[in-house]
Formats: sequence, C-alpha cells, structure tokens
Amino acid sequence: MRIRDLLAVAELRLRLLTGDPDREFGTVHITDLPEPGRYLSGGELVLTGLMWRHGPDDSARFAAALAEAGVAAVGAGAALLGHVPADLVAACEAAGLPLLEVPTEVSFRTLTELAAPRLSGDVRDALDRHRRLVAAVAEGAGLPELFALTAAELGVTGGVLTASGQVVAGTVAEPERLARAYLGASRLPVVAGGSTIFAVGRGHRAAGWALALDGDLLGRADLGYELAACVGLERLRREEGRRVERRLAEQLVVAALAEAGAAELDARLRTCGLDAAEPYAVVSATAPRPGATRGPDPATLGGQVVEELLGGRGRRGGRGRRRRSPWCRCAGAPTSWPRGCGPGPACCPRCPAPASAPG
Repeated sequence: MRIRDLLAVAELRLRLLTGDPDREFGTVHITDLPEPGRYLSGGELVLTGLMWRHGPDDSARFAAALAEAGVAAVGAGAALLGHVPADLVAACEAAGLPLLEVPTEVSFRTLTELAAPRLSGDVRDALDRHRRLVAAVAEGAGLPELFALTAAELGVTGGVLTASGQVVAGTVAEPERLARAYLGASRLPVVAGGSTIFAVGRGHRAAGWALALDGDLLGRADLGYELAACVGLERLRREEGRRVERRLAEQLVVAALAEAGAAELDARLRTCGLDAAEPYAVVSATAPRPGATRGPDPATLGGQVVEELLGGRGRRGGRGRRRRSPWCRCAGAPTSWPRGCGPGPACCPRCPAPASAPG
C-alpha cells in the first residue's frame, strides 16, 4: 500500500509533512520506544505518540533508528503536543522518511483497522506474483528468462552485476559505476546512476552480486526484494555446481603440498579439468576485515573475491583459487624458488616464452 492511498482515506484526515507520497509500506507498527529498530523488520509504517521525545535531539536519534531498520514511513500523533514538532519533520526529511501527521481525533487503532483490508489485498497480489517468479526459477528458468518475465509481470527492467562491475545478466548501464555505489553504500537499497541497487543474498558485498533496476524504486522496494530473492535462488544453484569443483581442487592442492608423485598429480589435474601440459598458476588471496566479528575469515573471503573476479573460470581449492598462466622449462632457471612461485615467465626473468608444465 502507498502513502498516497492512505492520504486518500478522507475520514483519517492525514497530512503529509515531508517525503514521497508514493512510498509503499507492508505493515503498520505502533511504538513509543526511543530506538525501536530491533523490533522492526523493514517496510513498516511506524505510528508513534511521541512519548519518547524529551527534547529536539531525540528526534534525530529516533529517525536514524527507523531508517537503519528499513522503515517505509512514520506517522506521528498530534495528541501529546497538539502538533508534530519541527525537529521531527527535519529529522525524517534528513533520513529520507515520509512523515504523516495523525490528527488528535484519529486513534492509531482506527488507522490500523482502515489500512488492514487494503494491505491484505496488496499482500495477496504480492504473494501471487512472487509464486510465479519462484515457480519460473524452480522450473529451470535462467536469469535472462527471469528478467523477461519480470519486465512482463512488473514492468521492471535492469540486470545483475558483480562487485567488480561484471554484468551477469540483463542490461546495466555503467556497471563499474554502479558496482562502486553498491560497495560504498552505507545501506541498501540505494539509488545511483539512474538505477536502484539491491543486494542479492546476505554474503559479504566484496564477493556478492548486486541487482540494479532501472529508475528510482525506493517507493516500490518490495518488487526489488522479490526479484533479488529469485536471483539469489539462481546464484545458489550455480554455487552447488562450484562446490564439487572446489572439493576436487582442494584434493589436488593437498596432494601437491604432500609432494605426491607426477602420475597422481596428473590424474588429479585431469579430474579438475586441467591438462597437465597446460599452463596454470596457483593464486593465494586474503581479504582483511579489520574489526570484523562476523562473516567469512580473510582467507575464505579472499578466495570468494578472486572467484568472482575470474567469473567462474579456473578452479578454487581450499582457501585459494588457481588461475592459468604460462609455465616454462628455462635451462638457466634457479633450482629453488620463493614460496608461492615456480618456473615460468612470472617468476623467471630468463624465461623467453611459455612451454609445457613441469612434470
């Protein structure tokens, strides 16, 4: 339901003090806690009687907590003070939250009861739409088919990109710019470069995907969340295929570190889809996260980032990922190599050209 629809209910006599009347909300929540964020899930119209306000500074804290929780809009009752204070209007405007004034004669219960039937209809429509999208993914529809269905069902267009700016599916204008906005945003969704950016899944952004939909859809964020969830299902499906490759690659790395014989290493290379005569290299990457207490450790995240940078090429094993590069049999090459290095142009300045991998 949109704020505009609520304003059209004449008996409520609501007044919009700031914000976008086309912003959508999915539920109504009543609270007078000064920082109610922990009890909110996002997308709510929060009604408050202002009991938490003891001074102008309290408004900024309250609005910031709601914005952080992803609240859609605020309805402030005028019964306590006889009006909605200007500091709350300014705080909501700064936080990007639409603010409604609820007149003294209208109780929050009345507002909720009048909004409920309209919200129920919106929820049913959203559930039907979501079922159709999920069914399409479950039946094997890829991302191109999913975006075609989305354009037909919702009139929404856009694409999916990685944190490095590679386009996975759909159409994205200036993907590198949008990738920077995705990585640098304090919270998502965010509007940048004419698109609204949503996160796909809950993984670390550095190794994640972003959904970029054309236009400003902050007022219809539920559509973006629906599509991001469906894109997440497709990514999980791809991830399942990669897990087998990682397990085989890890076995190869373990065998190499244990100095297994050439025959065993050749066999494990072939199992991983790598010809022993092909050039390749081993890459070890870490992504430090100073002060982080949750999420992947630096080595795991480093491997995930490299995997996304390679766009699915090569194999990841253990905490690293192999990327192919030339090897050599240089006659003047050293007999010992630094850790993580080996015969080849990248490590040997005398090597004139690639040749077969040492066996």
